[in-house]
Amino acid sequence: MIKPVIAACFLGLSLAGGLAMAAPATAITAATADLTLSVDPAAGSDPVLVQRGGSIADVALQLAGPGSYASTLTLTVPATASIAEVDTDGDAVTCTQAGSIYTCDLGSHTGTVSIDVGLQVDASAAIGATGSVQAVVAPVGGADPKPADNSVSVPFAVVGNATLHQSVTPTTATLAVNATTTLTATITNDGPDPATNVSTEFYFPDADTFGMTDFSPSADVDAQDPSYAIWNPATIPAGGSVTLQITVQALKAAQDYQLSYDTIADGIDAVCEGEDDSCVGTVLLTATGSDTEGPSPSVPPVSEPVGPGPISSSDPTDAEPTQDVDALSITDTSAAGTDTELANTGAPTGKLSLVAGALLIGGAALTVAGRRRGAGRGHHPRHAGL
Repeated sequence: MIKPVIAACFLGLSLAGGLAMAAPATAITAATADLTLSVDPAAGSDPVLVQRGGSIADVALQLAGPGSYASTLTLTVPATASIAEVDTDGDAVTCTQAGSIYTCDLGSHTGTVSIDVGLQVDASAAIGATGSVQAVVAPVGGADPKPADNSVSVPFAVVGNATLHQSVTPTTATLAVNATTTLTATITNDGPDPATNVSTEFYFPDADTFGMTDFSPSADVDAQDPSYAIWNPATIPAGGSVTLQITVQALKAAQDYQLSYDTIADGIDAVCEGEDDSCVGTVLLTATGSDTEGPSPSVPPVSEPVGPGPISSSDPTDAEPTQDVDALSITDTSAAGTDTELANTGAPTGKLSLVAGALLIGGAALTVAGRRRGAGRGHHPRHAGL
């Protein structure tokens, strides 16, 4: 009786083992990363301004994912546009091109990574033309479990290709306390297109050592206090130039005191004379003599040549540097010759809102693109190409 039982048990074990070996194995795979692509919040929501046939414009994106992940980026642009370069956190990325579609290997990253896309448009693109960059990201090795947040569309607008040169002369001056001197500011446009929404700001570190007391012509100047003024010559045609005379008064003794200035325009923030820092300059002023206080400089009233009457602006308690842009106007100098207004959704400062309001004359909006350069306008270095 024992032998049959043992044999039966052995047979059962053999069958069970054979069935277990014959069963197919279950594959175990890692979950595909859930990626999120978005426009960099610091870039704002306004269209990217790109010069036709000119410099590279930055399209700033942001990619986020859980833990470590590898991904690819696909970019699609209109026929008149092209992608000059792509980098992630400053490192160049390799892309392949097929017509208007670019596929880029972003490599492996952890957490959030910044993606800078260098956009260019052909010289044949019309000023005022608009388009968009379509960007789609995908994880390597599988499908994203939530693909709805894997793509973004970034609008852009074409502006003219103009190269500005700016200067203030003399670059150094020495005067006695309470005396005045005259400086001459000049902006020249080498073209080939008009420079639109040109704006230059002048500023002292404070209003106690030197002050700006007069401007000629004054119609396009908003003198907010003796230490800060914005000059808005607006549009400078190709090959044209504009000048402004600034009267400066010394209030107390000082050595190499700086009057700083910088210029911006539609799409030309980084191409004054082809260099990132040439839109910035300083004049060194020295005041000699007694520190005895003289009469405080007054801000002259600023009036438009047309409109409802003189416009005055003064707010000595709010002269800290800002970097707000109230609006950007694109002028189409091609066949149509129309203006397109691009509004900035960022909240403007009180001073610049006052400037923008004062310049709405006769239903035509003149743009105040005043930006205060506290720590300087930053420009990311660009790579040589794809």
